[in-house]
Amino acid sequence: MNIYFSYMNINKRIARLIKELGVTKNNFATTMGEHNSTITNVVNEANKPSYKLIENIISTYNVNPTWLFTGKGALFLDKPSTADEKQPNVAVLENKVAAGFGSLTNPENGLEQFYLPQLDNKPGTYIQIQVEGDSMEPSLYHHDWVIAKKIENITDIIGGHVFVIDSNHGEAYIKRVYLSGDDLELVSDNEQFQTKKLPVDEINSLYRVEFRLTHRLRK
Repeated sequence: MNIYFSYMNINKRIARLIKELGVTKNNFATTMGEHNSTITNVVNEANKPSYKLIENIISTYNVNPTWLFTGKGALFLDKPSTADEKQPNVAVLENKVAAGFGSLTNPENGLEQFYLPQLDNKPGTYIQIQVEGDSMEPSLYHHDWVIAKKIENITDIIGGHVFVIDSNHGEAYIKRVYLSGDDLELVSDNEQFQTKKLPVDEINSLYRVEFRLTHRLRK
């Protein structure tokens, strides 16, 4: 399932949130410990909000993440009881992933975690990681984010789906994957990049991309 989030729409919803709260941008920022210029630039759509800022807004003002990302549902969440409080289910990684960029050693130990309600009925281990480069354009653009689910068995690969692949020689990739005998074929959507083969026994872990967060609107 692909769910497209638009940073531009998130910016507009943050502006609406400030209006609904009946506070100034300065007060909105100060309450969260953020700089006034950060909020002003987001509201004016000069900058896209960082994930740290989005998480801060959600936790400080009890904002519904589904509304903030998609515009659906109530603006605010009902305050949950301690027993019902949801636990973070996505680990946010500092790594960026591309052809031959970085490593995802112990990826579940992300520096930050957050709760995404869309995953309530989808048990598993999820990571969020940023795309680096243009090898997957037009499906994924430079600086897009993806949320991906860990695949436990190589037989669970869906041919042609996009995966984050962590190899045991210190490189990570985000590619369309096809199982070919004892190898994985890693295919870029950008035809300027060649297909790469990676032996199955050189893979540490695989994560199937489930969501995409982009700063580009679909035309």
